[in-house]
Amino acid sequence: MYSNAGTVRLELNGKVVGIQSIPYFGQATFSVKYAPGNLTAFAMNGGQVVATDSKTTTGVVHAVVLSIDAPSKLTGTGEVLVADGEDVAMIRATLVDANGLMVPSANNNMTFSVVSGPGKVWATHNGDPGNLSPNNASWNQAYHGLARAFIRSTSDHASTSQHRRRMRQIDLEPTVYIAGDDKYEDPDPIVVEVVVDGFPSARLEIPVTADPSQLPLAVAARSMRRV
Repeated sequence: MYSNAGTVRLELNGKVVGIQSIPYFGQATFSVKYAPGNLTAFAMNGGQVVATDSKTTTGVVHAVVLSIDAPSKLTGTGEVLVADGEDVAMIRATLVDANGLMVPSANNNMTFSVVSGPGKVWATHNGDPGNLSPNNASWNQAYHGLARAFIRSTSDHASTSQHRRRMRQIDLEPTVYIAGDDKYEDPDPIVVEVVVDGFPSARLEIPVTADPSQLPLAVAARSMRRV
């Protein structure tokens, strides 16, 4: 393991496995006999614990949980999806055990769909560099307990009325619903569902807005001005 602390103490279920000093830009290596439970590393400087990191044995898959990676304040991508016909939300699906811990060995197939709201499943993936599944499919196999769906806006309420008017003139077979010229209130949320065979499905609401100032680039520009 790597650390910029001077020493690392490793404990398995509360019992010390070993203590090692770490040279500058070096690492510590421990040999640990497997046992279910909790493995915790304590980074120490001058005998004081300055950081910890734990790994806990997981059980079998119990459920699937959905969360939003973007738009999200945590990723600096705003808080709402913009209904401009182009903005995309990044949804994370996590396979967890009965204690809510991600099951890293899980590779169950996951199928995503939009139940309601102005959106569609644009792509899926799982982060596996060897994944050969089609990116535009609504399903993907979990990789280390995770999979992702990209949900794209399918309505344009956010662009200027002039732009929407011109799009209705030139796009004879639109794939995106183009709202009228009037000012529109925020559309309904997009409800996403994921289905994993043998387990209850999970749903998630993506908040949607007609305000173009909530687009990721606009949010990033405001953040840069505050720095």
